[in-house]
Amino acid sequence: MNLAEQLGSPDSSELQSSALSMYFPGVISALIQFTDRSDNEANSRTSAYEAVSTLITNAAKDCYDTIKTLTVTSLDRLEVTIALQNQIIGIDDRNAHFELQSNLLSVLTNCIRKLHKEVIPYADRTMTVLLQLLNSASKQSTITEDTFLAVGALTTALEGDFNRYLDPFVPFLYAALQNHEEHQLCAIAVGLIGDICRALGEASLPYCDSFMQLLIANLQSPILHRNVKPAILSCFGDIALAISGKFEPYLEVVMMVLQQAGSMRADKNNYDMIDYLNQLHEGIVEAYVGITQGLKTGEKTQLLLPYVQHIFAFLSVVFSDPYRSDAVTRSMIGLLGDLGEAFANGQIKQLFQADWIAQCLREGRTNRHHGPGTKEVARWAKEMVKRASQ
Repeated sequence: MNLAEQLGSPDSSELQSSALSMYFPGVISALIQFTDRSDNEANSRTSAYEAVSTLITNAAKDCYDTIKTLTVTSLDRLEVTIALQNQIIGIDDRNAHFELQSNLLSVLTNCIRKLHKEVIPYADRTMTVLLQLLNSASKQSTITEDTFLAVGALTTALEGDFNRYLDPFVPFLYAALQNHEEHQLCAIAVGLIGDICRALGEASLPYCDSFMQLLIANLQSPILHRNVKPAILSCFGDIALAISGKFEPYLEVVMMVLQQAGSMRADKNNYDMIDYLNQLHEGIVEAYVGITQGLKTGEKTQLLLPYVQHIFAFLSVVFSDPYRSDAVTRSMIGLLGDLGEAFANGQIKQLFQADWIAQCLREGRTNRHHGPGTKEVARWAKEMVKRASQ
């Protein structure tokens, strides 16, 4: 695995070849042959599958034929595990069986991510296998989590073409969103809604009522782990961006939820709460970004006007937070730019006159602790704010 990471690169999808390429087919073949062993002594089989996944992640384009073969091999083996599942009785055997399925799903997910559009010829068979796994998995099974990750990768690869699989898949997604005790599964399901909305765009509209009802219910749940909730807020932005002006029916309730979430404060001596508050702020800002961009695309920017004063007040509080993370800073600067672009005719120019905004944009451009991404966003946002202030 270390050798794969040294010789290859996660960005190697852009490379035609790499130092890893000449060894790739042989190493993969040897590892797959090793995984044929029936036992998993000292986690050796699991380690072999992990090595395969790492090799895929770091592979260049000239390895794609081998990765396509590996996709078929993974599907073949998953189909065998599904056929055998009802014959397994002992707890140890069942746990080993689930671990094997998990390993195979990890390899399959990495194949899909690497191949991207080139996975299309295998899409129908892949989704059939994934739906069979979801049908056979128990409610608490980690297999559901791993299967959802594979579905997310397939959604991103297929984009709008994933639409044909949504009807048979969404019942499993809804069940996961309602399974508040399994917060990791619920978090993956929330992320999957974002994947679906980004991939399908406005074609996700028929499912948005159900998505929104379940997400709002999850925010109100006293059982669901709090760490899932920032991702839910961010997901509102994904939905708004996907359906643009058709987000209007949800706008009032979402803005109320964001206002409530933005009023939370952290004890400066409680580092867990400080970290959580940064996650929460990032989720809120990402929601505002998606809503602002979505309404602008749908030519309904004026719907934001009743809320902009509160948005600026919230951003002012976030800017004054000494524990604000770089990710939050980058997101809020991006939001200032989006608001400037959305209201370029000066409708809210007085709000842009606040001293903290100039300080925030200057900090984003000049603070040596911020990464190049933050500085680039700050330069763009400065121009948008300047235009909106004239």
